[in-house]
Amino acid sequence: MPSKLDPNLLKDLVSIISPFMEKEDDRRTLLTLALVNTPILQQITYTGSPEAFTVRMVKQLADHGEVRSGELALLALLKEVAAHAGLEKEPLFEELSSRLTKLSSPSVETVIECPYQGLQAFEEDKKDFFFGRQKVIETLQDKLEQAQFVPLIGASGSGKSSVIRAGLIPCLKHKGWQILKLPILPGVELLAELKRVLSQLFDRTEVGEIYSLIDTEGLQPVIARHVPTFE
Repeated sequence: MPSKLDPNLLKDLVSIISPFMEKEDDRRTLLTLALVNTPILQQITYTGSPEAFTVRMVKQLADHGEVRSGELALLALLKEVAAHAGLEKEPLFEELSSRLTKLSSPSVETVIECPYQGLQAFEEDKKDFFFGRQKVIETLQDKLEQAQFVPLIGASGSGKSSVIRAGLIPCLKHKGWQILKLPILPGVELLAELKRVLSQLFDRTEVGEIYSLIDTEGLQPVIARHVPTFE
């Protein structure tokens, strides 16, 4: 909790607590019951008028923070005073308790994500950070409208994966294209990898049949037969 209470909250707390702080013995009794032998009790000076004492004491408890795990000193005192106040003032105590709880809740910090990926490729979920390759992306889209296979060739580290994953794929999805979730990675069993990725297009019951058809008929007839939108 901030060391300086909101002036309006401080005023309301003093207004409801000070009537119970008329005598020094009352002050000691209430604070001892509320704070149960915590060190802050030894730091409080119990002299002064009810209002002056209450203002000083409330500020001290606000500065002190928690007296027990998860419980603020001020809330502990407010509960004890409420127990002596009677039912007619219960709504007022609940309202003040709620305001204190909100004040003490940790604020949610905004996490600012770094837009720079270093040597990592930009993935689809980083598309908002990816820019500067719009012309390349538009060219790829145009070529895909004209051909079934469009290679993207470039030196290692030149940004090919980023262009595809964070640039081209989001644009194609926006146009209604069906995009395979898993990329085809190079390896010694390229056809097996291709089968695995293409299986996403079909029901599980069809996967075995699809594998056989790819081996016997080739890829294009299989997709043309099972995916009506393929041309």
